[in-house]
Amino acid sequence: MRHPDAMTKVRDEIERVVGVDRLVDEKDLPSLHYLKAVVKEIFRLHPVGAFLIPHVSLEDTYVGGYFVPKGTRALINTYSLGRNPKVWERPDEFVPERFMAESVELNDPEFRIVPFGAGRRGCPGATLGTSMVLLGLATLIQCFEWTPVRPNEELKEAYGLMVLENPLQAYASPRLPSHFYH
Repeated sequence: MRHPDAMTKVRDEIERVVGVDRLVDEKDLPSLHYLKAVVKEIFRLHPVGAFLIPHVSLEDTYVGGYFVPKGTRALINTYSLGRNPKVWERPDEFVPERFMAESVELNDPEFRIVPFGAGRRGCPGATLGTSMVLLGLATLIQCFEWTPVRPNEELKEAYGLMVLENPLQAYASPRLPSHFYH
């Protein structure tokens, strides 16, 4: 709702790929490129948690030229990774198109975006979780028009938390024929 142009582009893509005679399905997801870019941008800006589950180094190693002794507890700050100005142009802006121009996956080997962790310690449910988010968002956009209850309210994250200071409230109006909702 904060980015109506992006929502319109996702809706147009769904109508182009799926049509208007059926609901979006899991088999449609590989063809919904802009939807995937939007979800990646959401994960980049608003990871589920600011930090991944703590890791412990299994052996002495060097990371970025720094010595890390065996047994060191490491915290990965996903919030800062997603907003690093050395990696992302306009890091605090919602720009899904950045993921259309360049292929960045959610298990990015360069660790620019790691909402589900990475490597051997990555989330085993990342593929399922991503599919569910894509399908859920696509269905909500396809089936409803969304209008904020308080249109001019600024949506701010609570300090230090990955939640909104005030819960988002919106009206959902059906946009498909009634037989789709049974």
